[in-house]
Amino acid sequence: MWQEWSVQCFWAERRRQLNEITTEMAAITDDAAFHRRLALSEETTDFADLVTTLNAMISRLETSFAGLRRFTADASHELKTPLTVLRADVEAGDDGNFESEPSA
Repeated sequence: MWQEWSVQCFWAERRRQLNEITTEMAAITDDAAFHRRLALSEETTDFADLVTTLNAMISRLETSFAGLRRFTADASHELKTPLTVLRADVEAGDDGNFESEPSA
């Protein structure tokens, strides 16, 4: 009887630790707060390898999203100049005197 209770307590504690890790991981990913990391407390030392692996994954995600933001900003900047030139050409030619046939 005592052993059964001891085993139940052991698994209840592990489940609580996993729930803590899962809740924190969900908060990080739901908020896209990739600058945050999972804390490795004395309570979660049984899952130290898991926490370390998840933190490494979060770090890679942070790097990937930063690269994506950089690429998007660069692409946006590079597209603005040609679009501005095209817009200026269209506005300059918008005097109502468009020829339907190019002259030869």
